[in-house]
Amino acid sequence: AYIAGLADSVALTHVYDRHQGDANAPTGFCIPAGTPTQDMRGRVVSWLRGHSAQLSSPVGGLVFTALHDAYPCGGGK
Repeated sequence: AYIAGLADSVALTHVYDRHQGDANAPTGFCIPAGTPTQDMRGRVVSWLRGHSAQLSSPVGGLVFTALHDAYPCGGGK
């Protein structure tokens, strides 16, 4: 899991680099301090179940999108 996480973080760094300075690029996610890992895991699993057609996509992007939707910056959801 650690190696996959590291590989995903490098891939996402490249995505951020492409969007640097782009005001229309999506913000990452803002997980409130003290949020238990179980809560994050539950929200990601729930998102994945609701988006099963996308499960063949790279896992890093799916988890990023799930966290983005579950924990938007600016108090969205």
